[in-house]
Amino acid sequence: MKKDFWYCLTVVLSICTSLYGFQVDGDLADWGVTPGSNLQPNPGINSWIEDFVDYNNQGYVGPAYGGQPYDVEALYVTIEGGNIFFAMVLGMPPEGSYPVPRINNDYYYPGDLGLDLNGDGHFEYGIEFTGHSDNSPGGAPGNNSYTYDPTKIGNVYEITNTQGWNKGLSISDYAPTEINYRKPQYLNLIGNTTVVYVQSSEPEHYVVETSIPLSWLQYDIGINWVFHWTMTCSNDIGEVMMIYTPYTPPTTTVPEPASLVLIGIAIVGIYIRKTKITVK
Repeated sequence: MKKDFWYCLTVVLSICTSLYGFQVDGDLADWGVTPGSNLQPNPGINSWIEDFVDYNNQGYVGPAYGGQPYDVEALYVTIEGGNIFFAMVLGMPPEGSYPVPRINNDYYYPGDLGLDLNGDGHFEYGIEFTGHSDNSPGGAPGNNSYTYDPTKIGNVYEITNTQGWNKGLSISDYAPTEINYRKPQYLNLIGNTTVVYVQSSEPEHYVVETSIPLSWLQYDIGINWVFHWTMTCSNDIGEVMMIYTPYTPPTTTVPEPASLVLIGIAIVGIYIRKTKITVK
């Protein structure tokens, strides 16, 4: 009988947990993605996919060169349960990469995620991914522009001016790369979230995952939202778009997740009463 009780409880909890399927954990199985073999996500997920190179081809990644350490392979975005979830597959480790061959001791770092949610071409929100900040194009550690502060990882900022972004190299038309901490007057911290940036089981690839509540953001609906990422050199750029139109619920009342949890608890309670199980 006790086994039946715990089985019943497990089923109820698993049903309630599965209502929110996306987990920020570095495993992209919930997206339907396997880095290195399958970059196509499950239906309904907005994606940008471009995979040109691997470690055996130190070549063009577009719009410039650099091979796998500079390759942005995929960006994904979806909305679930009032949160917007992001995932990425790329070749650059969180500590950054240096070009081969080395030029002037340059070292390049992962950038931050930019969000344009009103269609004006300006990324008015940014999520700090690594804490690295290189405030000059192509700068190397020790040039008085580079900083590293891991306490900033996961910070979400409203960025009120284009100078709130550091810029990449001119080959990419000075694309926004990182949040610019040298211009704090253009940064409004609105929250902190979890960012997972880990090597995948396929050694050539790294996975980045994060999510933020939509309630933190101001946005327009029914237009293209643009999400942008590049490294500090901007040798490869990834951008994914989506159109968000809030879901209008049907007139029939559908139980909310919290209500389903209560229903599940009630079922278990009835089961206990009927079978007179004493749980120790």
